[in-house]
Amino acid sequence: MYAKMILRNIKRSKKDYLIYMVTLIFCVGLFYAFMALSSRHYNPSLGEEFTFTSVRGDMTLPILAITAILLFLIKYVNDYMINRKQKEFAIQTILGMEQKTTARLFFVETLAMGGIAVSFGIMMGCFLSQLITAMLLSAYDQPFQFTFPLYTDTLLLTLLFFGSAFVLIGCLNISSIRRIKIIDMLQADKKVETDYKRSAWMPVWVILATATAVLMLFRGIYIFREFYSAHLPESLQISLYGSILSPAVMVLSVLYFGLGRGLPKRLGFNGLLGTLMTLGILSIVFSFQVSRSPHLTVSSNVEIATAFFFVAFNVCGFFYFLNRWIAYLKEKYPRFTYNGENLFLFGQIMAKLKTTSKTMSITCLVLTLSLFLFALEPVMTGWISGHLEKKSKYDVQVFSQYNNIRYEGNAAQADYGFVVEFLKHRNIQIDRALEFTSYFVNREDFKRRNKYQFPMLALSLSDYNYLRSMNNLEPAQLGAEEFTTQWNALADPKGIHGFLSGHRQLRAETADLILSSVPFYQDDLGPYMYNSYTEAIYVLPDNVCADLMPANQLFFIDTAEPLTYKDAEQLSTLFEQIVRTADDITGNSSEIRLSTMQINDSIAGGFTTKAMLNYTGVVLLIICFTVLSLQQLSDSSDFKYRFSILRNMGISERQLNLIILKQMGIWFGTPILMALIINILLIFFMIDSFYAELSAYIGIQSVLTSSVAALAAVMVLLLCYFISTWILFKRNIA
Repeated sequence: MYAKMILRNIKRSKKDYLIYMVTLIFCVGLFYAFMALSSRHYNPSLGEEFTFTSVRGDMTLPILAITAILLFLIKYVNDYMINRKQKEFAIQTILGMEQKTTARLFFVETLAMGGIAVSFGIMMGCFLSQLITAMLLSAYDQPFQFTFPLYTDTLLLTLLFFGSAFVLIGCLNISSIRRIKIIDMLQADKKVETDYKRSAWMPVWVILATATAVLMLFRGIYIFREFYSAHLPESLQISLYGSILSPAVMVLSVLYFGLGRGLPKRLGFNGLLGTLMTLGILSIVFSFQVSRSPHLTVSSNVEIATAFFFVAFNVCGFFYFLNRWIAYLKEKYPRFTYNGENLFLFGQIMAKLKTTSKTMSITCLVLTLSLFLFALEPVMTGWISGHLEKKSKYDVQVFSQYNNIRYEGNAAQADYGFVVEFLKHRNIQIDRALEFTSYFVNREDFKRRNKYQFPMLALSLSDYNYLRSMNNLEPAQLGAEEFTTQWNALADPKGIHGFLSGHRQLRAETADLILSSVPFYQDDLGPYMYNSYTEAIYVLPDNVCADLMPANQLFFIDTAEPLTYKDAEQLSTLFEQIVRTADDITGNSSEIRLSTMQINDSIAGGFTTKAMLNYTGVVLLIICFTVLSLQQLSDSSDFKYRFSILRNMGISERQLNLIILKQMGIWFGTPILMALIINILLIFFMIDSFYAELSAYIGIQSVLTSSVAALAAVMVLLLCYFISTWILFKRNIA
C-alpha cells in the first residue's frame, strides 16, 4: 500500500519536481564528468612530452568541496516540497496515519526522485566527460576520438556522495515534518507573507561596516602621515584627505545614531544605512586613487578587500530599501499605480519583498560571484599560460641567485657542466647554448639585500648580443664608454623613461659611462636574467665587465628537439642531487627550469583553473536560478486565489500572462541586472589595473570577447529557466 502511495505522489508531484530534477541531473552530470578526470582508469594519450598526473591530483578535493554547496539546493527544494504538501500530510494524519510514517513516506519519495535524477545525471556525465576530454586533448594538441566510458570508481563515488546527501537531507525532513502541528499544515496554503518580523540582518551589516570604516580610518591616517607632501599633485592630496574624512564621517554617523538623542525620526536607521552606503563607496574611491598612485608605494590589498565588502553591503542595502522605494512609487504616482493591473502587481511584490529581501540579497551576491568567475576564467587561464610561456623562453634554463651568500668569493661559483653531459648521454642535440655571468656594477651592491632595494646587475655586450641572436634579434651597438639597458617585457614604459631620465650616467667600479643613443631595449629575453625585485639589467662593454664582481651564473640551452617529459624529470632530479649539495656549502641558490615541464604545468594549470572556475560558476548559477524559479512557483501556489479572483472579474488570459511576465521579470531581472552592472564595473577595473599584464599575456580584445561569450551562455541558461518557470507558473494558477 505504501509503495502505491509513493508512486501516486511521485506522479502527482512530477510538475513540482521538474525544475529540481533538471537541475539535479545537470549537476550530477557535471560532477561525474569532472570527477572522471581523477579516475585511475582515465588515461588520455598526451604523448611523451606531457603527463596528466598533476591535473588528476589537483581536481578531486575542489570538486567535492564545490559540489557540497548543492546540499543547500537540495535542502531548499525539499523545504519547498514540504510547504507544498503540508495539507496532504495533514489529511493523511487525520485519516489515521502516524505523522512519523507520513514523514518517512516523503523521505522515500524524495529519495526515489533523487535516484532517478542521479541515474540520468550519470548518463549525461558520460557524455560530458568526453567533451571535457576533447577540451583537454585540444589544449595538448592531441587528436580526440569519441567513446562512452563508465568508470567504476567515479560511478561509486557519485552514488556515495549524492546518496549520502539525500539521506542526510531526508533525515532533516523527517524531523521537520514531525514538528509541524496538524492545524498549521491545514492552514499552510492560506498564509501569505504579509507579517514582517524585524531581523538582525541589516544591523549586523551596519556593525561590520562600522568596523571596516574604523580599519580604513586608521589606514588612511597612517598613509597620510607616511607619504603626505605639499609637492604631491593636488588630486592626490584631495584623495589623501578624502581617505580619512569619509570613513571618519561614517564612524561619527554611527556614534551619533547610537548615542545622540536629537536625531530626527524621519532619518533613523534608514538614514544611517543610506549614509554608510554612500560614504562607503566614496571612501573606496579615494583609497584606490591613493593606493594606485605612482607617487606612493602603497599596497592595494586592503582596498580590494574593503571594496568587495562595501559592494556586498550596498547590494544588501539596495534590497532592504527596495520595498520602501516601491511603496513610495505607489503613493507618489497614483496614475501609474492605478494604470491597468499595476495595483495588483504592486501588491504581489510588496507582499513578499519584506521577508525575501535577505534571500534576494544573497542570490544577487552569489550571481555576482558566479558571473565574475566566468569573466575571470579567460584572464586566469591566459595569465597562467602566458606567464609560463614567457618563462620558458629556452629549453633548459639554469641560473643561480646570490641572495643567501655571505662571502663575496662564493658568488657565481656554480658548475653546470653536468647538464651538457646528461644531454649528450641521452643523445639530445644542443642547437644553441650560452653560459654567462651577471655582475655587480659596484662591489658595495653585494650587501644590498632589502626588498625592492636589490641593485640592477650588469651583462657584457657580447653575452647580451648572443642572447639576442638566440631569439632572432638584431645585435645591440655600444661605444667604448657607453651603456644601455634591457627591460622586462612587462615593465611600464612610464617607469622606464622615469628611471632613465635620472640615470643618464653610470659610475661603474672602474669606469664612468654615459647612456647610449639607444637607451633601452624591451625585447622578451626571459625573466631569469634580472636580479630579485628588479625589472632591468645594464648592458656594458666587455672590457668594463671584466673588472666587475660576479653576481649570478646562468646557462641557457636550446635543444634541436623538445625533451620528453621523462628526460626532463630525470634531469631535474639529477640537478637537485648535484647542485643542492654544492649550494649548501656556498650559500648559493640554484634553480633549473625546463620548458617541457613548464609547458606541461602551464597547460595543466590553465586547464585545471578553467575547469574549476567554470564548474563553480555553473553550480552557483544553477543554484541561483533554481532558487528564483522555486520562489516564483511558491508564489504561484500562495497567490492562486488572487489570480482566480482576477479571472472571475473578467481579466483575460493574455492580461494574466502579462502580469505573470512582469512579476517574474522583476524577481528574476532585479538581482541579475544588478549582478551584471557590478561585473561590468569589475571587468573594467580589472582591465585598468592590470592593463600591461593582460595586454602581454592575453590581449584586451580576448578578455572582452570571452566575457561577452560567457554572458551570452548565461543569458541562454537564464532564458531556459525563465520560460520553464513561466509555463509551470501558468499551470499552477490554472
